[in-house]
Order: sequence, then C-alpha cells, then structure tokens
Amino acid sequence: MSDHPERSGPTSPAPQLPAAPGAAPAACAPGNPLQLTDPRMMRALAHPARIAIWQFLGLEGPATATECAEVAGLSPSACSYHLRTLARYGFVAEDLASAADGRQRPWRATVIAYQARWREAVGTSYDVLHATPEELNTL
Repeated sequence: MSDHPERSGPTSPAPQLPAAPGAAPAACAPGNPLQLTDPRMMRALAHPARIAIWQFLGLEGPATATECAEVAGLSPSACSYHLRTLARYGFVAEDLASAADGRQRPWRATVIAYQARWREAVGTSYDVLHATPEELNTL
C-alpha cells in the first residue's frame, strides 16, 4: 500500500471541457464550476507547485513538463510527477494533438473552475474532527 493517498485513483470520473467553442458548457466551466467534495481531490490541489502548474495550463494552454517546470520552479521530472497527480484527479490531461513530434508530451487543463465544498467533505461545521497527523495524511 502506498504512503501517499494522492497516488490512489479518484472516486469519480475526470470532468471534461467542451471540445469546441460554442459547445454546451462543461461541468467545470467558470459559470458551472466542478464541485469538489472529495478530500483527496482537494489535497491534490493543495500543493503550491500543482496550483502554479494548473493555473499556467489554464491560462496559457497546452505545455510540456519542461515548460511547466520553469513556471513552478521545479525540475522537469518533478513537474512531470505533479502533472501525473493532477491528471489522476482529472484536473489536467495529456494533449497529444498539440505535440510537435512523438517525443513531446504536452498537457492541458481539463478543469478551469471549481468550488470546494468543505462541509460536504468533512461534515457540518458543528462536527468536530479528531485525527492524528498520520490519519490526516491518509485523507
């Protein structure tokens, strides 16, 4: 069993953006944001490098791990790890259609808006959460 719960798969299918301009809005468009209620998905976005990478892809469009690494201040291999984690939870996806050749692996944002539903993720505001640091790491 992995020590990193973010390496386990998501509990719901990855949301998709509309394929063409003018198409019906996706569940993750700004006017209809993705509702985050899974603590593991929230945790996937909790890392500052992942936030920087995800924002860069959302604002600038498809980019490789090397291009994202410059923005996040990481090595390309570390950035690749974070891209795979974001992909596991449906926030980004490989965009092979924009690859210049077979060696490039560009990524694109698939979620451009979300709303975190903290109460649904951990219970009502009246609930008390008792957990050790080790238990919190398993969320």
